[in-house]
Amino acid sequence: MYSAVFARNDSDPGYVVGWRFKRKFEAGEFNDEMTYAEAKKKAEELSEKEPEKTFWPQKKLEISAH
Repeated sequence: MYSAVFARNDSDPGYVVGWRFKRKFEAGEFNDEMTYAEAKKKAEELSEKEPEKTFWPQKKLEISAH
C-alpha cells in the first residue's frame, strides 16, 4: 500500500529538481518543469558536477493565492 501511494511513472509530468547543500543551511529548486525521468536524470548529472550538494526529483507545488 505504501509504495502505491508514492508510485511514480517515468512519464509523469510536473517535476523539478530540488537541491540542498550537504553542509550548509541552504536549499532550493530549479523552475524548469519536466517529466519524472528527465528530473531524475538531471539530478544525477548535477550530483556528479556538484558533489557539495544533494539533488533529487520532486513534484512542483502549485500555490494559488485566494
